[in-house]
Amino acid sequence: MHQPSVSVIIVVYNAERTLKASIDSVLRQSYDNVELVVIDGSSTDDTINIIASYGDRIGYFTSEKDKGIYDAMNKGIVAAKGDWLYFLGSDDELKNTTVISDVFENRELGKNEFVYGNIRLRSNNNVLGGSRTYKELIEKNISHQAIFYHKDIFRKTGPYDLKYKVLADYDQNLKIFRDEAIEKLFVPLDICLFNDKGGASNITIDSSFFSDKLNYFTTVDHISTGSPMLQQYNFYHGIVLLMRDKKLKGLSFCIRAMVSGKRKMFYSLLFCKLLLAYVGIGKKMKIV
Repeated sequence: MHQPSVSVIIVVYNAERTLKASIDSVLRQSYDNVELVVIDGSSTDDTINIIASYGDRIGYFTSEKDKGIYDAMNKGIVAAKGDWLYFLGSDDELKNTTVISDVFENRELGKNEFVYGNIRLRSNNNVLGGSRTYKELIEKNISHQAIFYHKDIFRKTGPYDLKYKVLADYDQNLKIFRDEAIEKLFVPLDICLFNDKGGASNITIDSSFFSDKLNYFTTVDHISTGSPMLQQYNFYHGIVLLMRDKKLKGLSFCIRAMVSGKRKMFYSLLFCKLLLAYVGIGKKMKIV
């Protein structure tokens, strides 16, 4: 059976403490046809020396300033030679030495161009993932660390949209699931050990993403604004409006999220948490 080539792309910036383990998890794969691509954002710590220590075991490497993680991921798409692309975080690791073999060997992929599994969290060993429909994806994204994208996908949907600073991968997945001509396959495997330990010090809200998607879902997909499916979009769009002094309108969106959907209590508590962040208590809030 033909072994498709797989390019694992690691986007990195100042990750001297975690990068070696990420690289090693790729180079130890039992699958023969793997290319490792490393896109560095001009790191200032020991990251470059760590990368250099692997010599030609890294198929492609560049280090230059970029416009953010998705700009770097787009560079990886262009540089990669593989039939399939996988984006591994510089502080994440492939689940085990056989995971790529488990996905691509002795499995009939047919015309599928989007193959995805689960991720396992380092903090508590919980598994996140499962099969999705388009409507289920609207409610909850699939982590890119769980996904193998056929390179042809990016010719159809375009590269990651740099307009979205935090959630361009979510935007990309929604475009893919919206396109019924792109065939998808869920495999019940843990693909990645996802580093959720520590977490970010700031709460970052991608304002353009939530505004654009809320508008799209209601005007193009004709989903009711008050649908429980749009709970997160109503909530974060409302928070952005509140922070931009459109208080009554913003509060109406937040209330809509807090009284509908599966996670009423979660968003009620998060609303209080973000108010504390706004007045300078606890985590800081950032809107991009």
